[in-house]
Amino acid sequence: MCGCDMAKKISKKKAHKQAEKELKQVVKLAKKAFKKQLKQELTQPVAKLKKAQKQALAQDLSEALNKALLDNVVPFYPDNQVALDVPLKRKPCGGCPAKAGGLCRCAVKRARKQQVDQVSIALANG
Repeated sequence: MCGCDMAKKISKKKAHKQAEKELKQVVKLAKKAFKKQLKQELTQPVAKLKKAQKQALAQDLSEALNKALLDNVVPFYPDNQVALDVPLKRKPCGGCPAKAGGLCRCAVKRARKQQVDQVSIALANG
């Protein structure tokens, strides 16, 4: 073998190694870019979903509260007449809604308790 052939083989090996290094570098950069892009694509919908979920939860909660307040208004019964739109106490609470034409919280609370007591008695009697 001549020195020329050896030099060609050595240069081919060096070129091959250099090409492998460059290929590894390109693959590494591509992986990094792909991971970054994937992370962005995955986190953006999650953030949007979380925001939408919070808004939906807040809306559902407010609707449930409104429904609960409306469901808990006790109708007038002959034996249980409580005026809900008039302050229950002689000296009403400072922020009593009944003063502004709303329902007195204390009256609603008492009426609800009396209604629960009536239902309990009815269930106990059979």
